Amino acid sequence: MKKFIPVMVLICLLIGCGSKPKVVDTPPIVDTPAPVVQEDTGPKTAEDFFERGYVNVENGNFDEGISDYSEAINLKPDYAAAYNNRGVAYAGKEDYDSAIADYNRAIENYANDSYAYNNRGLAYFSKGDLDKAIADYTEAIRIKPDYAAAYNNRGLAYTEKGDYDKAITDYTAAIRLTPDYVKAFNNRGLAYRYKGDYDRAIADYTEAIRLEPNNSETYTNRGAAYRNKGDPDKAIADHTEAIRLDPNNVKAYNNRGVAYTGKKDYKNAISDYETVLELDSENAIARENLDIARRLQQGL
Repeated sequence: MKKFIPVMVLICLLIGCGSKPKVVDTPPIVDTPAPVVQEDTGPKTAEDFFERGYVNVENGNFDEGISDYSEAINLKPDYAAAYNNRGVAYAGKEDYDSAIADYNRAIENYANDSYAYNNRGLAYFSKGDLDKAIADYTEAIRIKPDYAAAYNNRGLAYTEKGDYDKAITDYTAAIRLTPDYVKAFNNRGLAYRYKGDYDRAIADYTEAIRLEPNNSETYTNRGAAYRNKGDPDKAIADHTEAIRLDPNNVKAYNNRGVAYTGKKDYKNAISDYETVLELDSENAIARENLDIARRLQQGL
């Protein structure tokens, strides 16, 4: 079975990998030296290059993966899976135009390639073309009705467009197909929060935390929902847990600072905003919040 790489919400493909030269014993010395023929163990077929490209891209070696898939395509010009996966590698390098070109070729060579439609949708989403992204996710779902990731991704596009009801419908479909889909619970929680339905948002974040207890982002999101609901103490508790799980979570520091500001605890708020700026000196939101907290502390 060909290994298609469906991209999500990249979603996480970045560890180094590389083959090392093999160490062989020194050949024995003979009276009449015999010629040594070195066996070529490198890839020879399109499938060989495809397999090596797959490993390279899985390990975040995008340039090497692109080279391997290009060799596979040279040997087999109609290799739809190689076009798809080379597109994933280009997307990993944020070269979305080249990625889209490859997904187009994948679809030309295999019209029912649901992965290529989903992946092209992600590339369009990254370029900000939400309508084309939605069209591609919709086609991926038509081809593969149980494609949970495509529902989740279309939900993200609807969320970005502000159509939260359609987004919630898609996230719910993704969860129905994959009941432990943490990202879909997180994303549906965000859509509920944008609609002002904080209780449902908190319920979704709580389920996501149950499924994946060490996810710092989910605690950050639930903390924001608690603050929106007017419960700064629970918000602070969640942001504190998010920071414990990820000490570099700038959103958690900033949002905890906002919660402290709401409690008129300007000292702790200022400390959190200053930490954000230590981690990200260009963070304009934290700089503005710090200025507000300082002025409030001085009674200005």
